[in-house]
Amino acid sequence: GINNNFIFGNDFSDASNNGVESTFSKNNIIYNRIERCDYGIWGGYSYYTLMGLNQFADNNTAVAIEHGQHNQLLMNTFSGDQLGVKIWANPNQSAQWEYPKFRDTRSTNYWIENNLFKGNNMVIDITNSDSIEINNNEFADAVEIYKPDFKSRMINFGADGIKLKPEDFSKFKKAFEPDATAEIPAVNVFAGRENMIVTNWGPYDFQRPLLKMMSADTSKIYFKVYGPLGKWRVKRWKGVTDFSRTTGLRNDTFSAKIIHHAENAPTDILLELEYVGTAVVDEFGNEIPERNSVFFSYQKYELPIGWKVNYYKMDTFNPAKYPGVFKNAIKLGVKKTESVNKLEYSWNGAPDSKLNDDHFALVATATQNFVKGNYSFGITADDGVRFYVDDKLVMDEWDATKYRFNDELHHEVTLPLEGIHQLKVEYYDQTGFATLMMTVQKL
Repeated sequence: GINNNFIFGNDFSDASNNGVESTFSKNNIIYNRIERCDYGIWGGYSYYTLMGLNQFADNNTAVAIEHGQHNQLLMNTFSGDQLGVKIWANPNQSAQWEYPKFRDTRSTNYWIENNLFKGNNMVIDITNSDSIEINNNEFADAVEIYKPDFKSRMINFGADGIKLKPEDFSKFKKAFEPDATAEIPAVNVFAGRENMIVTNWGPYDFQRPLLKMMSADTSKIYFKVYGPLGKWRVKRWKGVTDFSRTTGLRNDTFSAKIIHHAENAPTDILLELEYVGTAVVDEFGNEIPERNSVFFSYQKYELPIGWKVNYYKMDTFNPAKYPGVFKNAIKLGVKKTESVNKLEYSWNGAPDSKLNDDHFALVATATQNFVKGNYSFGITADDGVRFYVDDKLVMDEWDATKYRFNDELHHEVTLPLEGIHQLKVEYYDQTGFATLMMTVQKL
């Protein structure tokens, strides 16, 4: 691992999985806030790592370390975690893995001292480990403090109740802090996983108003308004009616009734709001002074397209390099057929028992009646894709070897369409993860 990292004074709360992952290495993890994670610290195979003065709360497991040695947990606070500390070693490791042949991978020599555990479902779970010192910790309102394990040995519980003075914590902190003013970031109004929002422009920072669709049912759609302090009002709408409210403030919610059209008609919803309040910084960093009108919106367009999808088994050669590979797959016949109203696929294996995990192809065809307008077709494909309208090739991204990054797998084309048109998508997966997704947007 990369050793001797210094992780100090961060807020790692609400991570999707691990707040801090420190594996196969030795580090100092000091004075961080780690709340509402699956694992607060995941420290598999870590050694000589010091975890001190961290504030854990409401994690599934606050600290989890497998096959670690000589690690210390000192002066941390564990509040409301389902499991405070989990330390273990697996009974066996793969004979093909080289790492255990050259490194000590026992679970041994831990110091868990002067920590406060309060409201934990279980405090400490130790399995197949030895030489664990558990001293001078405070336990409050725990359902269960220790889960016995007869495969572990030398688990030494020292005296409880010896509380450190505030100056002891301050002295410990000053031994590590990068400067005298370093503090854990305070909890702010935007804390919580519900406020972790990603828009088309990236992570949302609450510097501009945002209208977010929270949920929908067959009759209504429900919204919440995020952003800086200010007032908003509904300015313009399409495809919805009967608003539960048309004005409000930040964090207000409201609903609107969906206007239903004929079966298979497109869903075309536009809702625009006007905001007036404190200064706004837009997605490009431009500042809009306070009391100026800022318009923001929600838009949804879905065009149900009746696709017939045929799957084919393909040879292992790259069809971008050898065109006959795809043609031969078609000649060998259809292995599976299905009907869908959107192309939205992600495969981690074979699409069907008659197909392989890799080296398969599909052809999707549809007949669609378009209202006059310009339509943007977006296709994300891994690996190759071709898109035809009325047998004319309008998107050719057949050679996937020319792409290096994931964002290069998305392709768009805009077409003026009116009336009935024939659509066709040809796709193949060569190896690895496979996906094919199409979006249609009327501009």
